[in-house]
Amino acid sequence: MAEDKKRKIVIRADEDITEAIESHCRAISSAFMIGGKAETYAQCLETAVENRINIFVLQAEDPVSYIDDLLFDILEAGLNPIYIIFERTHSDLLQYAVTVGELPVIKEIDTFFNAALKGKFAIERISYHSTLLGDDPDVTAEAAGRHESLLEILRGCNEEDFAYSKEKYKLDLRDKGYYLFLWELMGGGFADHERNKFIYNFSGKLLSRECGDIICRYGGGEVFYSTPTLLCIIINDLEVKNGPAKNARFEELINDLVNCTGNRTAFRYMSDRIANATGFRDAYARFNVDKAVSFFLRDKAVMRPSSIAETKQSTSGKVTNALLQKITDYLRYDLMNPGLETNLHELYFEILKPSMSYTLFYSSIAAIYNAIEEVEYSFDGAPHNISPSMLHFSSIEEQFDIMSDRIKDLREQYSGGGQVTSSIILKALNYIADNYARDISITEISGFLFISSTYLSQIFKRQFGCGVKKYLINYRIEQAKKMLKETSDFVYTISENVGFREFRHFSRSFKALTGFSPSDYRKLV
Repeated sequence: MAEDKKRKIVIRADEDITEAIESHCRAISSAFMIGGKAETYAQCLETAVENRINIFVLQAEDPVSYIDDLLFDILEAGLNPIYIIFERTHSDLLQYAVTVGELPVIKEIDTFFNAALKGKFAIERISYHSTLLGDDPDVTAEAAGRHESLLEILRGCNEEDFAYSKEKYKLDLRDKGYYLFLWELMGGGFADHERNKFIYNFSGKLLSRECGDIICRYGGGEVFYSTPTLLCIIINDLEVKNGPAKNARFEELINDLVNCTGNRTAFRYMSDRIANATGFRDAYARFNVDKAVSFFLRDKAVMRPSSIAETKQSTSGKVTNALLQKITDYLRYDLMNPGLETNLHELYFEILKPSMSYTLFYSSIAAIYNAIEEVEYSFDGAPHNISPSMLHFSSIEEQFDIMSDRIKDLREQYSGGGQVTSSIILKALNYIADNYARDISITEISGFLFISSTYLSQIFKRQFGCGVKKYLINYRIEQAKKMLKETSDFVYTISENVGFREFRHFSRSFKALTGFSPSDYRKLV
């Protein structure tokens, strides 16, 4: 089969596995070929977008949270992938999961993967229907009962029922006190879960096992899912008598769990000490209350009740209003004053963050955007209201950076002043409008106008307060916003159609100018 007609695969795997698949491709007239080999998970997306590849063969390694982040990025890029994700065990058994569906190519890649590795490795296909043992038809009644007993502990049980469950299901829960560590993917599950449920559930099982291995190195405990996106870890209190040594050992445990569960979109929480069985219900209820303010504490590797108490402070309405007045006055009358940055930082981190008040956050942001509108901020679609669900993916730190970037752009627009009157500028703008989808450069534009690139940059700076490159990026993002709103094209296709050579550059530029990823912006409009 001609190479241009073969289906290309992005692979991230051990060298011997990659070589076995490549050898199989060479030995037969396969419909598949390796179109890109990545050394890291992060490179997989870049390779796939660059070479228009939509099939991923990925080897899972500890921590599995890295591969979870890749799956999220692939989805955000607008790809509709086919996955094979596998784990290599100590006995050289390859356990794998594959995308489900009726597409012939899914069955073909499954068959191809098995044929390539047959005789070299033992291979087992895994089809977990759920991370919740009680929902999986292949799980034994004993395992389902064990899982249900752990859920019942969270819901609330007395000491007698607790002792019964420990005995019946051999739960590794001792009588020295406990902690509850919780990991939750914020904003719900993945949108493509129906076709990739085996992929996500396989990843979920690996994460559960990794966490189980960690707590076994310390005081033991239990690991289980209470929902498909909420992993619960009951940790036995450490049997270390020396206070400082115990605290140091406990922090090591927490750091290991944080590193293991380091997904960018996950929320991590550690309860206070739970003295006995009746305390689990209160600790779990406290988690559901505390996670509401995670937006203000995303800089914490793991949230704890103590970190909330240490950060939260009452705010003075008089002080807040006075500071907002300074900021809005700067925006209206003295935009270039460096005091604007100082006051903005003070508002976000000395008032909004310790207040942990969404009401105060929203009212403050609305006041700032109203002032921005009064000076005719030229980029449309500024998000006056950010929904609470959107904030689950964000942080007060990220929102500060977004606002700072908006003010920088405002300064660039404002500093130009006046209307476009230069015939050279008008010709340059028309040339950009006609050719922005191509990889055009300042040299090309200036050559078309028969002027030097230096002179073109100077007159652009005088007119708009920004250079040609910045203007071109802004223009491309504006066109992308229209395409996201008016078409159903894949995000990476739109990226190419507006002239970005690298998808990551497009994604970063889009978020810097709009405050949202391209996929999130499409949902809002």
